[in-house]
Amino acid sequence: MGPDAEAFYLTRDWAVTVRDLLLGAARGERLNLWEATPAEERRVADVAALTGLGALLGRDVRTLSHGQRRRAVLGAALMPAPELLLLDEFTDGLSGEARAELGGVIAAVHASGVSVVLASHRPEEAPDLPWRTLSVQDGRVETTLPTRLDAPDWPALPSPHCRTAA
Repeated sequence: MGPDAEAFYLTRDWAVTVRDLLLGAARGERLNLWEATPAEERRVADVAALTGLGALLGRDVRTLSHGQRRRAVLGAALMPAPELLLLDEFTDGLSGEARAELGGVIAAVHASGVSVVLASHRPEEAPDLPWRTLSVQDGRVETTLPTRLDAPDWPALPSPHCRTAA
């Protein structure tokens, strides 16, 4: 999930509610073109509660603030109940307040049992979680350190070698 995920809805002249965004994502689609099943409706309620989207379900995605749209696409990513969430520059362009709010949502997602991987050029913007940090310089992993003092004592990882495209 990256910041470009919300651009899809901003660059089209379609009225898509947050609820429809979530329901479409439940079936791996960008648009909801069918009636929701009771199980999908329950999943929308669960995801809305987890991400704080409940009050926004009836709103057109295009009318949301930048931070609200980011939460909506995060909710869409959560609809299929993933075990792992990959976030690429997910805090990019957000105000400090929106970043903090989204960080709280990501912490709640992590606490619910979903593993979170965050790729960022600005690690200082990462939510306060027990991250294991990999720093890549010139195609090589330079460091593998926990970023919080209270982070678990992680076992050593094998030393991976990253290759860049020629």
